[in-house]
Amino acid sequence: MTLFLVIVALAVVLPWGAAPAAGRLAGLLPPREASLTLAGAAVLLAGGTVAALVGLFHVPFLAALEHLRLAQVTADWPAVLPVSCAAGALLAVQAVRLVLAARRHRALLSRAWTLTGEGTAEGDVLVVPGEEAEAFALPRHRGRAGRVVVSEGMLRVLGPSERAVLLAHERAHLRGRHHVFSAVVGLAAAAHPALARLGPALEFHLERWADEAAAAAVGDRR
Repeated sequence: MTLFLVIVALAVVLPWGAAPAAGRLAGLLPPREASLTLAGAAVLLAGGTVAALVGLFHVPFLAALEHLRLAQVTADWPAVLPVSCAAGALLAVQAVRLVLAARRHRALLSRAWTLTGEGTAEGDVLVVPGEEAEAFALPRHRGRAGRVVVSEGMLRVLGPSERAVLLAHERAHLRGRHHVFSAVVGLAAAAHPALARLGPALEFHLERWADEAAAAAVGDRR
């Protein structure tokens, strides 16, 4: 039982120390590998936390499967029922947070597609009216292929070579499915608050990844 508790404690507490360590490790890697490292660490740490809570929640049920009387289990571990109930409550909170995070992600994507409804498609580029200089990668949604969204204001302030760099950068985001990385880390943060700090680091490395792809596409790092 002691070993079980140590494993559970490590799974729940470990993300507070492992998340900063993953961020420092990512800083030593190329941007693609750094992004994969951060997303992978988020999944493993969040999964470990959920698995630990599920294990705690199921202790009384597992004891029943082993034909152990609950009185015998509580005699060995008096806090088993309160701990199991607390784990169940935390799992419920995690489930609610995960559902809300997923709904926010989908709502944001739907709103982005709605706001670009007046745009003019030119291949995989969607030019939208507006004086502000804006550009972003809009992932596929409900059967609609991903698009690079660029405002008219942005196109006016860029020369031909700068436009090529911009489009290559945003296309790299779409091709690399960088929105999936962001969504994964966002959902992991809903499962454990310590993992929220991986989000800014991931966004930085995703931008570096797209920059490197753009530099390779145009053949000019400067």
